[in-house]
Amino acid sequence: MYLRKLILSVIFVSSTAMFGATLTLKNGKVLQGKVVNQTRTDVQLEVDGKILTIPKTEIQELRLKDEPKQEPKKVEPQKKEEVPPKKEEIVESGKIRWWQKPRWNYPLSSAVLPGWGIWKAEKKWQGAVTFAAVAGLAYYSVKTSGEFRSAKSAYQDKVYEYLLISQSNSTLNPPSATLIRVLIGSAYSGGAFKHYQTASTQSNDALIFFGIAYGAQILYSYFLGVQKEKLLAGDSNPEGLQFSLNPTYRPVSLGGNGVGWNTELRYSWKF
Repeated sequence: MYLRKLILSVIFVSSTAMFGATLTLKNGKVLQGKVVNQTRTDVQLEVDGKILTIPKTEIQELRLKDEPKQEPKKVEPQKKEEVPPKKEEIVESGKIRWWQKPRWNYPLSSAVLPGWGIWKAEKKWQGAVTFAAVAGLAYYSVKTSGEFRSAKSAYQDKVYEYLLISQSNSTLNPPSATLIRVLIGSAYSGGAFKHYQTASTQSNDALIFFGIAYGAQILYSYFLGVQKEKLLAGDSNPEGLQFSLNPTYRPVSLGGNGVGWNTELRYSWKF
């Protein structure tokens, strides 16, 4: 076995001696010559007729000239993923949202606070009067609604009270006295019933008037917004539905009623 290793070493050394070699040290120095001998720990290199013994611990690389040089693999740099730029919303200067347009801004304002949209349409006194009118109708609706509930409760109390009286009275309790019992009961609770009917009518009318006034001022605000947009567009005499409300005064001596209101609803168009 030992003889076999010795023969292989001799063959390897003799083969390397036949070719030139390039030896690179760890300190960066490069030597070129012929390898004349190589052991387990050293390499003997003939350079310009001189034989140098170099420990393998100082050798960076030993390459024969006829050995194909392996080029280092190029590591391609990783491409960074391109993040698409965020698209920013471009708001054109002078562009307004739909709720900022007078035709929608005025009625929305009047829906929040009655008369506010009319006030924005530069009709301040009409806006103030509208607010007072709608607020007054709202108060009247709440007041009549409370009176209606009170009248209903009073009428029910009268009915229950007479029912107890008629059941405890031997004259009114028998079935034969049904007609008399009904007539007396109608007279007993008749006043409360009439008050209940009157309060119910007033409450319903107040709610109807309040609903009409509230809706009309929103509709009026919308028309004012449409007219405002047309005026802003340069149309000094816009066509369409127009509504006006103005106070009037006619002396009582001339058959008038003092201070009143003059309303006008018209539709104008151009030829």
